[in-house]
Amino acid sequence: GEISLKLECPSPKLRTLPLDVTSDESVAAAKGYIDEYLKQGLQLWGIVNNAGIFSCYGPDDWTKVSDYVNAAQVNTFGVIRVTHTFKRYIKRSEGRIVTVTSVNGRLSTACGGPYVVSKYGAEAYMDAIRFAFQSFSKILRGNSFS
Repeated sequence: GEISLKLECPSPKLRTLPLDVTSDESVAAAKGYIDEYLKQGLQLWGIVNNAGIFSCYGPDDWTKVSDYVNAAQVNTFGVIRVTHTFKRYIKRSEGRIVTVTSVNGRLSTACGGPYVVSKYGAEAYMDAIRFAFQSFSKILRGNSFS
């Protein structure tokens, strides 16, 4: 993650920070860090939603509601939580929000119900806010898997 990113992009402009996308407190702390940094007259140009968890759950008869909740906490609500917190900065800079999901965000597979549902949720959220962002910046549709 962070180490490979810094090796690939050794720019002093790149900033990374620890973040638990399932925690309001962690995201608020990250916002505090960003707020302090932006006081230097800088702008936030991008958010990369890349946190995710996966597990092979088996047939739906083997899953529990908690499996769905746990997958959604990271894969869906983590994306929403982070995006809600930082999107005002992206609107201001006309920057980008990049959300990494999965082919399972558009196409279901066997034995992955909780994962698939959570990725569909992230895709649906990004589709919804894409309309809201049209008046603020250029909208780029993600690549389809065709």
